[in-house]
Amino acid sequence: MEEEAAFLKNWQENMAEALAEIGRWHMPFGKYGPQNYPPKGVPLYDLPEEYVIWFQHNGFPKGRLGQLLRIIWERRPCSSPCEKRLAAAFH
Repeated sequence: MEEEAAFLKNWQENMAEALAEIGRWHMPFGKYGPQNYPPKGVPLYDLPEEYVIWFQHNGFPKGRLGQLLRIIWERRPCSSPCEKRLAAAFH
């Protein structure tokens, strides 16, 4: 839990850097990876909200990709209709 709190504090203090990094990354695997969206996959900032929320419920990937997806999840509008539908499906 301490590691998570430190991570959240760090990206909030360096938001411009974190958002720039999100702008450079593409989804490296899965439904939105290069296999389905050549050559690099979908840019992280273009991932559907449902996909990011799915990771929040099922676990973010390890490493920097997971951290960036977590930032995207943290920055989304709260209580969106999409999130309400997905929350209902998970409970």
